[in-house]
Amino acid sequence: MDKDRIHGAVDQAKGSAKEKLGKTLGDQKLRTEGAADKVKGKVESAVGGANIATTSKVFAGGKVRQSAGLFRLGHSEAAS
Repeated sequence: MDKDRIHGAVDQAKGSAKEKLGKTLGDQKLRTEGAADKVKGKVESAVGGANIATTSKVFAGGKVRQSAGLFRLGHSEAAS
């Protein structure tokens, strides 16, 4: 896992806890903060997933390429 997906999972868990606590205490502000943290976490996880999907595409002839702003190594460089 990359750091975006890890941070996303942490933010989602934190948001879920805040939402539940806010619901239990009747604190609408805390519930709203929790919902916002969950959305932030989902976005971070999606960004991390997109980065992984982009970097795991088929490489061209073992050469270093750049796609969507991410550098990728071909098979020959990755094996060394």
